[in-house]
Amino acid sequence: MSTDLTQLITEQIINGLVSGSMYALMAIGFSLVWGILGILNFSYGSLYTLGGYITYYLINFQGIKLYAALTLSTVLMFLIGVAEERLIIRPFSRLREDPTAYMTATIMATVGLSVVIEYSIFLTFGARVKSLPLFFPGTVAFGDYQVGTQMLFVLFVSVSIIVAAVMFFKYARLGLAMQSLAQEPLAASLMGVNINRICGLTFGISTALAGLAGSLLAPVQSLSPSVGWLPFTYAFIVVVVGGLGNMMGIIFTGFAIGLIKSIGTIWISPSWMLPVIFGAMFAIVVWRPQGLFGTRGG
Repeated sequence: MSTDLTQLITEQIINGLVSGSMYALMAIGFSLVWGILGILNFSYGSLYTLGGYITYYLINFQGIKLYAALTLSTVLMFLIGVAEERLIIRPFSRLREDPTAYMTATIMATVGLSVVIEYSIFLTFGARVKSLPLFFPGTVAFGDYQVGTQMLFVLFVSVSIIVAAVMFFKYARLGLAMQSLAQEPLAASLMGVNINRICGLTFGISTALAGLAGSLLAPVQSLSPSVGWLPFTYAFIVVVVGGLGNMMGIIFTGFAIGLIKSIGTIWISPSWMLPVIFGAMFAIVVWRPQGLFGTRGG
């Protein structure tokens, strides 16, 4: 193997780990709403975009420092998620006894919200591509290889959040309450779990994760009103392939797809990677409808 090819593969592995961490982060948030509340949130890609634009606005128009803007943007996205559940999703709660009607209504509502968010961003910021300065400019040397400090920062933050999410759902009382609501809604209600509160917090956490992913990648991937659709598509694929309800399976699948996508572009045109991965997802669903790590009926 030539030195140039070895270096290219190494670079793509780093890119794949960063992309995979973002896919895993977004997939965790997306799977929360889908698994716990039974809602396919089709506004998720637009929420990713909104998080990036909020961070862009705070830095460029309010003069807020990068790290403070990142934190404030994530908090604002959490509040937006809570508001989305309260104002847009909760009015359809009377349809929960009919899962098909409930899912149809909430899909239509979230698609509508996505259109509103994208058009609002277009009217506010225009269609021209925006970008953020790097949080950490420069590179770090690993032997003969140079890795962008920004990429390492994104990887560190996303992995830290993923680990925190795993610990939260394994040990925290609120995380356990969310899982109980997903598994046995009636039993959770009888045990005193405040379902409306859990629903609001679930949407808040999910939206915060989407917004954080959008903010972290804004310095390395330019912002545009529709930039969130591709990350959302990959997050959806990760959840379907990994298995709804299996967080570790989703995390593994997120990193695996990130690596496959990045390394695969060495030999396959990047424009073909999404169709190839989508085709693989279809084959896996035919073989195992519950996903690679999901349990049948779970």
